[in-house]
Amino acid sequence: VLQMSKRRPSDHIKAQKEVKKREGYMCLRCGGVYADAHGHHLLYFSEGGPANFYTMTTMCPPCHSKYHTKKANIDIIRF
Repeated sequence: VLQMSKRRPSDHIKAQKEVKKREGYMCLRCGGVYADAHGHHLLYFSEGGPANFYTMTTMCPPCHSKYHTKKANIDIIRF
C-alpha cells in the first residue's frame, strides 16, 4: 500500500506563500487578514489540482476549515 506523505513538495509550499503574499494574507471568504492564513486550492490538490499561483487563493484557518467541512461554500465559477 502506497502511503502519501503529508509534507507537500517545495514548489507547492512556494506557490502557497506567493499566493498569500499576493493577496496580503486576506481571506477570500471573510476578508480578514491573518498571519497564519492558508493557501487554498480552487481545484483540490488531492484530486490532481495544480499547485500554482493561478489556481490558489488565501483563506483564514476558520473559513478554510468551514469550507472543507461543508459549513461554508465558495463560488469558484467566478474565478
